[in-house]
Amino acid sequence: MFVSSLSPGFIAGGSQCTFAFLRAVSEIHRGRVTYLGPPFLEPKPAVVIESSLLVRPRPFIAKAFGLLTGRHVDRTTPAAVTYLKKHKTFGVVYVNGEISGKVVGVARRLGMPVVFIPHNFAPEYLTATARHPRIDIRWLHRRVAIRCALEGYRLADLRLCLTEHDRLAYERATGTSGAAEGNMYFGYPMPPQPLAATPETFTVLVNTNMASRENEDGVIFFLNHVWTHINGREGWRLILAGRHPTARIKDRAAQFGNVEVISRPEPEQMEALFARSSVCVASSRTGSGIKLRVAEALRRGLPVVSSAHCSRGYEQVSPDVMRIYGSPEECLLQLRSLAQEDLDVLRLRCRAEYERHFSFSVGVSKCQAALGTLRLERMVTA
Repeated sequence: MFVSSLSPGFIAGGSQCTFAFLRAVSEIHRGRVTYLGPPFLEPKPAVVIESSLLVRPRPFIAKAFGLLTGRHVDRTTPAAVTYLKKHKTFGVVYVNGEISGKVVGVARRLGMPVVFIPHNFAPEYLTATARHPRIDIRWLHRRVAIRCALEGYRLADLRLCLTEHDRLAYERATGTSGAAEGNMYFGYPMPPQPLAATPETFTVLVNTNMASRENEDGVIFFLNHVWTHINGREGWRLILAGRHPTARIKDRAAQFGNVEVISRPEPEQMEALFARSSVCVASSRTGSGIKLRVAEALRRGLPVVSSAHCSRGYEQVSPDVMRIYGSPEECLLQLRSLAQEDLDVLRLRCRAEYERHFSFSVGVSKCQAALGTLRLERMVTA
């Protein structure tokens, strides 16, 4: 059984990871999987499952009650608990996302092993939430979500964390060690795609959801402290692409003569933007989660210039194709270095690094190895 608070799909990082894990679980168990969670995002991803129970949005009053009582923040927990108590027949229960530890506890009491796939909050959020400067709905949601995640992590038989940073942070916050794997991020299956030719104009791509405070900060910082030294001097171009660019970003970008802002690009348009680009910059300095845009860029053959923050989860990637900077000066230096290199050769290396570390087949192998460890531990303790 695969229980998720996140919709599987292609729209955002959480939905992409959910689909990748669901598809991997389906392959491992040969399609004998029951999915319980929110509806799939359109276009609906292809995955073989035996049955599904789709959980619809809860009324506003029910959401508010869950937040205020601190019981759970998701719509999936109550449905999952009821379903598990009624059926009691699953060999393994996979719990994905911001789901209350109550689901994990019920499954284990019924004799079902639980694999927990936690939401990858930035490690500092697990302990620093109480110091948030403003008590608002976002703070309240995060507080409850983290409490649910920590409870689920403590109770699970096996934990699959997207990055090693996540695993270490959860262990510190819960006092739990063992039966956990880090660096478990992998991409969903994609048909083979030819690499685009290197564009004649050196073009930098920043692909991110610009509505979040953390990503807006990263984009503005990059414009103010890096791009301002390039603007008009070297014949380069910059593309800012993603959901909901803020007025602040649009106004600052308009002050340059070589910056293009593209809001909410469709998947086909995004593919064209990758083809037009020479290098991808991951500029965020704070925020949660592994930055999936890094892997997306590598898969399409783009080298990445990344802040130290965005490099979490990519420590195993060759520095040849992923250049990490700690200051605006270092970022500028890395960009100028890449502009002088043979990008056609680098494109092949980027694709090879993606296939080596983040391809779907690699992900399935990682999950199978982790499940083998779980079965061995249960045999020893039986």
